[in-house]
Amino acid sequence: MGRESPYRVAVANANVPNMVGQISGAMAKADLNIHNMINRSKGEMAYTLVDVDSAVNKGLIEGLARIKGVLAVRYLPYPEHHARRHRQAPRRIDALDEKNRRAP
Repeated sequence: MGRESPYRVAVANANVPNMVGQISGAMAKADLNIHNMINRSKGEMAYTLVDVDSAVNKGLIEGLARIKGVLAVRYLPYPEHHARRHRQAPRRIDALDEKNRRAP
């Protein structure tokens, strides 16, 4: 999943009913807006990536890790210089803006 936010949480978990609901519920309880989420499974295992709109605190990571069936949780924020670049407009729009500013 391509990044849509500088704040990403990755969860390795058992492929069981309501796991995605528990993960998204924990995010909501922490007052985080889910920008994008993907869950892929193979057999008994699954991997969930969640991009959120703001920084994630340690309490949420610990809470996710306590969910029965969660095997590992990683918080993967962009370093600050990447986050600044990420908030800029998409590259194609930047290129059009530069072209329009040049003298003919």
